[in-house]
Amino acid sequence: VEGGPAEFLCHRENALVFKKENPDDLADKITIMLEDEDLRVRLAAEARSMVEKRFSLERYVSDLEDFLETIHAGWSK
Repeated sequence: VEGGPAEFLCHRENALVFKKENPDDLADKITIMLEDEDLRVRLAAEARSMVEKRFSLERYVSDLEDFLETIHAGWSK
């Protein structure tokens, strides 16, 4: 599946991913987060870093410029 949270959430790197429609798995992940402060702090730092890189103004402007250049190149043919 492309897009959405699966595109940027990585289990145990910047998130704890749980199984869809599985409240027991969600409860397990919440318990892990409550009990493991080091993991909680590390995941939070990694998630913030990822968001700052992926959704920064500089990245948005760069992606928009690339998109507009692609459109312009198509019109120039």
